Amino acid sequence: MADVFERRSELNSQRTRLWNLIEQTPWLDWLLLTKRPQNIHQMVPWCADWPVNVWLGTTVESQPFAEKRLPFLLQNAAVVRFLSCEPLLGPLDLSAWFRKSGLYPIDWVITGGESGPRSRPMHPDWVGNILRQCQRARVPFHFKQWGHWVPTNATVGNIPAQTLKLAEERPVKMIPYSNTTGSSNTHSGSGYRIGRLRACPERSRMGQSPLLLMSPRWSPRSTSGISVNE
Repeated sequence: MADVFERRSELNSQRTRLWNLIEQTPWLDWLLLTKRPQNIHQMVPWCADWPVNVWLGTTVESQPFAEKRLPFLLQNAAVVRFLSCEPLLGPLDLSAWFRKSGLYPIDWVITGGESGPRSRPMHPDWVGNILRQCQRARVPFHFKQWGHWVPTNATVGNIPAQTLKLAEERPVKMIPYSNTTGSSNTHSGSGYRIGRLRACPERSRMGQSPLLLMSPRWSPRSTSGISVNE
């Protein structure tokens, strides 16, 4: 894992090796995720003719980062442009960016909460709102994880919860991951909820993510979508 667009001159030779490797492995999809999309245009050897196996993404934790980074990401003609809204740290409105005039469209949105010590909670409404924005725009959406803090209605069992008040959102009852049962914070067994949207628990028991609507790659390698019932 690395941000290949970090501005460090000592990495230039490694970057050149990476670009060559990408072109030599057309059977692999390379997901290049960066927090520095302003550097993409100066560092890649491609302009309008990007390799078909490059998916280009940027991290969008909150609205200020969306406004700062998306103009740079969406200038690029990669076959897939994706957003990693993880860790999601606040409400996010992407509706103006899905197909903005003068820029390339957003092809895929990933969401997830923060993990690890001193993690900040992710309100379920933030994820649900992004999901509905993606549905309206018909853009593939992937829910990766709740992170360290999990809503009580996404868990099983009688586990003590804390009532959290995040920004201007409604209070929500959540539990820290360390208090949950099982080996994964996807909590397989009884289904998952983001607001009123429910995903299929069967897919998580097969080791797949609990909420996956569509994949942006229409090929035999794609992960097929699942239905979500309101």
